[in-house]
Amino acid sequence: MENRSPTLDMSPLPFLHLANVLKQLPRTGWLRTIEHPESVAAHMYRMALMALCAPSGLDKEKCVLLALAHDMAESVVGDITPHDNVSKEDKFKLEDFGFRYIKSLLDPFDPTLGEKLRTAWLEYEEGMTREAQYMYDVDKLECMIQAFEYEQMTLGEKNLEEFQGLAPKIRLPETRQWLKLLGQERQAYLLNRLNRIRVVFVIGGPFAGKKTHCTLLSNQFGVRHLSMTDIFYNMSIDQTYPHAEFLRDCLEHNMTVPTDLAIKVLEKTIAESTDEKGWVLLRGFPENVRQLVEFEEKS
Repeated sequence: MENRSPTLDMSPLPFLHLANVLKQLPRTGWLRTIEHPESVAAHMYRMALMALCAPSGLDKEKCVLLALAHDMAESVVGDITPHDNVSKEDKFKLEDFGFRYIKSLLDPFDPTLGEKLRTAWLEYEEGMTREAQYMYDVDKLECMIQAFEYEQMTLGEKNLEEFQGLAPKIRLPETRQWLKLLGQERQAYLLNRLNRIRVVFVIGGPFAGKKTHCTLLSNQFGVRHLSMTDIFYNMSIDQTYPHAEFLRDCLEHNMTVPTDLAIKVLEKTIAESTDEKGWVLLRGFPENVRQLVEFEEKS
């Protein structure tokens, strides 16, 4: 019997090409304040990761499917927001036709997959299952996380307070707890920006005499000086610190500590080491411009 090669239409490629729209499509709600916002696909990706963090008793695989399906029709109809003055009924109809097109792309390849995605979208829209209710909360919470991160990226210059209005829509106990922690993190960040510690970064080659200069400056002006190497070592032997073992591994194998962790360790140490003048001399950080930019954003 002759083996026939599948045609393009019988493959998943047309569907995968359509998915590229989501990678390029900006989340419309950010465009009022953010010049180059995240894509719809980026939002869906982190929602899928949050689905893996679903509380015990929920079907995590179903949650991931809901995360991937809930905005998939936007690849056909675009990102419809409340500011577009489209009724809920019309929005549902548009997105339903979007899924019909997606199903038509997938049917020659797998007649069940398109319907599976549409069913997942309907489950999310109806919100009757625990998984759908959880992912509804996650959708709102992910937006609030992103808003906080944009506040950091813009050094607090952008007013994104309006997105805090999503909080009442987050209803489950587990997601409310995440919301509380996010609120505490955001408030600490905003307070820190009002009472910023002045950090002087001491950099130079291995023979630049950085330690000697720091000691002289510290004695002359009466401020603390810190060494990033010493900070990493002290945290690596702190048995109460959750990342101590990882830091020990980094030091043992001469691996660069991830920037995010380095900043957290640095912030913790600075908060505990700052004198009344609010100045710190720091050597050994940053190692590159990216680290400096992230420190500026998050501190």
